[in-house]
Amino acid sequence: MSSPPCTNSFTLFPNLPTEIQDQIWDILAREQSDLLPPRIHPIARDPASWRIPGLESDLRCLPQPSQPEIQLTLVYRSYPLPALFKPLFTLCRGSRDAMKRLSYCVWERKGGGYVYVNKEKDVFYFSGWGGDYWVLFKALTADATQYGEEDEIARRLFMVQLQDCRNIAFDVVTSPIHACEMDQLLSWLDTFRDMRCLIVVFGMRSDYRLRPDMEFWAVDEEVLKERHRLNGREFKVMVEKFKEVGEELGVRVPVIEAVLGLQKGDGLSSELTLHSS
Repeated sequence: MSSPPCTNSFTLFPNLPTEIQDQIWDILAREQSDLLPPRIHPIARDPASWRIPGLESDLRCLPQPSQPEIQLTLVYRSYPLPALFKPLFTLCRGSRDAMKRLSYCVWERKGGGYVYVNKEKDVFYFSGWGGDYWVLFKALTADATQYGEEDEIARRLFMVQLQDCRNIAFDVVTSPIHACEMDQLLSWLDTFRDMRCLIVVFGMRSDYRLRPDMEFWAVDEEVLKERHRLNGREFKVMVEKFKEVGEELGVRVPVIEAVLGLQKGDGLSSELTLHSS
């Protein structure tokens, strides 16, 4: 009796009960996700689509005719992806739903295209926004004196997009830890209500330009004092004040971590440990 021919396909898969199909897609999706470490997604400061009324800035919060729904866009970073990662998003509804159950979704990419992100484990980095804390604060938080109805609608669209994002990073000069007044802190935590980890990025340079290839390196207090002596001391005081105001308000304050943002040529990377969210 001859053996049945060997085949790489399973043609009876569509005939399986939906529950069994979902379990198989979940196993495959989890395998692919586990092969992909947390990624850093720089959020673009896009002068073509932002402006804040009453603020001297190139930012724009009002929807434009060519872009009726304002969205935060990402600066593209090249990451190696597992072989079946992208196909799972396009193969069928069952495979897409399996990826969604792992907190994956799609964000637009500045200049066109899209990026698959994981809101649970990836880091969303407000990078290259310059050294003005107030620019970012007024762009993303409630301000009845500055905003009209259209501006508030746009801000709430940002909040919907940022919903379920657990790890948010800011350059130290624009970080919410500067919020030492109760109304400011409440505004930040209202916008980033799902944030579990607030990552404060110290740089080797003072211009805080967007550098898309930047990696985050874990840093302790001693390294901050040694390499960023002034900022190191200020940072600890600011974090304590931030937590103190949060406790007075009775609101949940996220875990606050300091990292060094480095790329090739900045040095020091051989002495540090790559940060993992």
